[in-house]
Amino acid sequence: MSNLDPLPDDLGTAGAELALSDNLTTAKFLGHTYELTVLTVPEDGNWLDTARRALSQTSFLILDAPAQAQLAVADLPEAADAILLNASARDRDLRHTA
Repeated sequence: MSNLDPLPDDLGTAGAELALSDNLTTAKFLGHTYELTVLTVPEDGNWLDTARRALSQTSFLILDAPAQAQLAVADLPEAADAILLNASARDRDLRHTA
């Protein structure tokens, strides 16, 4: 990819859709099904309300969020057994154990 190529605004969603499509090929043979639901939070929106809504449907969340938002979501009681992946935060502190 050239540095002159613009990055699409939906890079995270496009990547997740591509991964889903790729995984569904193998999933067919294993009898698995996967689906992707995208919930968008506006800049001034409430991360926690959206996370609660998502966690009521699944315990697997892929976030495209600032590190502080991910930490706030992780502190929700609904997220106690959830797996949170942050696709865009470069903050290494998220990967350390306390």
